[in-house]
Amino acid sequence: MKNNRNNTIYWIVILGALLTVPAALIVMNKFTDASNTFKAVFITIIFFIISGAIALLYNRIFGVTMHEITERINLTELDKSLSWLQGYPRRQSSNSNSMKRLYQNVHRVCGQIDNFKRRKEVYVKLLDEAQLDRGNSLSQLVHTIENALVIHVERIINRIEIFDDKVQPSIVSENLAYIEAYVEKNETILLNFEKLIAQVSSMGDVAEEADISKLTDIIKAMESIRADRDDEIDDLVKKYQ
Repeated sequence: MKNNRNNTIYWIVILGALLTVPAALIVMNKFTDASNTFKAVFITIIFFIISGAIALLYNRIFGVTMHEITERINLTELDKSLSWLQGYPRRQSSNSNSMKRLYQNVHRVCGQIDNFKRRKEVYVKLLDEAQLDRGNSLSQLVHTIENALVIHVERIINRIEIFDDKVQPSIVSENLAYIEAYVEKNETILLNFEKLIAQVSSMGDVAEEADISKLTDIIKAMESIRADRDDEIDDLVKKYQ
């Protein structure tokens, strides 16, 4: 995970500087007899007023605070993969049936990543509110799930990078089947993550507190993902169908 500066503050400063230029020209013409220091201070004040007004407007429109505008943001491996996948169709010119099928899978993976990010926020909030004794292990589990998705998405991207719809049809079909197999594995991960969230959210209910067998089963199944062992996940799906 790498930290990256939020570029919003830079765009606000640049826009503020551009809008200050006309004001600076007016000041230079109006105060021809004033000292250069006075002009510089006056123009600087105008710049800060304009930049502050832009930031305030941005806050009102998008509900973003100055702290959020200037803070460092964390880009995960999934964030970077999502950015790559979203830009992939725009970089292509082919519109063959096999490419359309590939684009559909790319769209599905993007949706899976977005879904995981949303559900992760819900899951973390549940752990914070519940203050569970087993919170440490449960919080580590979400990293196991995320790492599994990262591995799967990386394999999908690696295959997409070498994908060519102009080679032998058998090779095209093999590559598409490989990609779709990992897309389905991601669906299984997200399904079980959803079940995990449901079980954690009900742990505060008196009627459910004594029965954590489902939670235990789900944890074991999710941990098996690292080794690409699908047997436990398949058994779990059948068990709770």
